[in-house]
Amino acid sequence: MAQIELEGQDLARVDELVKKGLFSNRDQVIRAGLENLLQIPTEEIKNMEKARHEVSMFLETSMGNMLYP
Repeated sequence: MAQIELEGQDLARVDELVKKGLFSNRDQVIRAGLENLLQIPTEEIKNMEKARHEVSMFLETSMGNMLYP
């Protein structure tokens, strides 16, 4: 299985799901998420990514790149 790098906040959320007993380990959380993602039609995923990109561009244009300074 390929290695997946998670950011700190994502890893904390994964660990929280395991701690609450919803999953028995991190791998189960990742597999469940991937299984759900693979059930979404390709066109819908494209639309979600397009919307995410448009929101990012809007925020960067309206508020500037807050991480740059």
